[in-house]
Order: sequence, then C-alpha cells, then structure tokens
Amino acid sequence: NDNVNYFDVSAGLGLSYIFNSKFAANTGFSFNHINKPNQSFSDLSDIGLYQKYTIHGGLDWRFARDFTLYPSAVNQYQGKLTELNLGALLKTDIDNISFHALYFGGWMRAKDAGIVEVRFDYRMFNIGISYDINYSDLNVASNGKGGLEISIIYIYKKHRDLRLPYYKRCPVYM
Repeated sequence: NDNVNYFDVSAGLGLSYIFNSKFAANTGFSFNHINKPNQSFSDLSDIGLYQKYTIHGGLDWRFARDFTLYPSAVNQYQGKLTELNLGALLKTDIDNISFHALYFGGWMRAKDAGIVEVRFDYRMFNIGISYDINYSDLNVASNGKGGLEISIIYIYKKHRDLRLPYYKRCPVYM
C-alpha cells in the first residue's frame, strides 16, 4: 500500500554547432514534471512535484593537436531550489588501438561542493570516476566525506556512408 505511481511528462531541446575543425558549441534546455504529478501517498492530499528547468551549455575547443578543452555550465531550478555547476574537462588523445583518450577535470557546484573527475575512452566505452568534496554546511552530516561515482557510457556510432544517387548514362550515338 506504500507504492505511488504517476505519469510524468518532460521535454527538452539540445542544439550544437560545429564552427570549424577546432571549435564547436552546444546548448540546451529541458522542462521536467510539466504536468506536476501528485506524489502523495494519500488520496486525501495533493502534493504536486515541482517543475524543474535546466539550462546548459558548453564548448569543444581543440587548442592543440592532441588536446581538447570542454568547458561547460549547467543551471537548474526546481521550486525554491537552484543549482549551478561550472567546470571543464581536458582531453588528451592517445594513439592506441583500444585506449583513445584520457580526460582530467573538475567542476564547482556553487555553494556546495567541488568535483574532480578522471575518464578514459576504451573501445566503444567512456569510463569515468568522479568524487565530490563537500564544503557547505552539509559537511557536518557527511563528516567531510564526499561521494564517489563511477560512470560507464556506451558510445554508439553507426557509420553511414554518404552515397550520391547513381545515374546510368547511356552512350550518345551520333
């Protein structure tokens, strides 16, 4: 009897633009919980889930042959709460059959925590380890310990050949 099920509607839009072989930009917006679903355990009360708005943007800047910088920002709003993350990853390309790249970076979650991260590309996977170090008043509850996160991302690349239509030319007889 303690289960709650509800229908939740969200939408988003992402845009990216490649300026040249060294510079690209991306931005996006998402709107979560559009329908404000009731998340109450009781039929007697209506506790709507606050709507959430997310705005994000970033750059891809290849500033040297084997180095790319990925600065990014994410700002989220939900009810009275807001969160701002600013940071960057530095990618170095590795000339190896299985290992393609190594990433180092970090972010600052405003008024709350610093995040350090290491990632690498292995075949079709991006594998990362990050750790956030809390510096807000929450560090009293966490005893100064942060949170360890491990991510595994599968990179799906479907190779599509660009084929122009083939027209059979008939010989011209004069």
